[in-house]
Amino acid sequence: MSRTGTIPGTRETYISEADLSSSQYCIVVQGTAENGCALPGAAGVGDVLGTSVNKPESGTGVTVCVATNGGVEKIKLGGTVTANDYLVAAGTDGTAKAYTAGASEGIVGKAKEAGVSGDIIEYEPLILDQTDLLAE
Repeated sequence: MSRTGTIPGTRETYISEADLSSSQYCIVVQGTAENGCALPGAAGVGDVLGTSVNKPESGTGVTVCVATNGGVEKIKLGGTVTANDYLVAAGTDGTAKAYTAGASEGIVGKAKEAGVSGDIIEYEPLILDQTDLLAE
């Protein structure tokens, strides 16, 4: 899908606490340092910052599309999603999967298109938690 005419989400720079050179468009979480970030921990749980835009090595700057309302960005899938699915971390590699009710992972956004594991799709970065979904 073409990105022509789309508006990117809000971006911030953090310091990569791990080698993220193969993790472009993956979900990243708050690292141990104040301005650090890393891939999600066990079961994809962590304080989600957003998605990596570049491919940094450990100790270098990682551009993160932070989870804010609005814009369109790319995300790598670790499972099958349909358009309008809410997205959460699929596991410790930072890929995304569709949110399921009762899941504890932080929601990073909403799929703009369908895809399967390994695909890179467009998504809308969002600030949501599970209580927001219950209100819909």
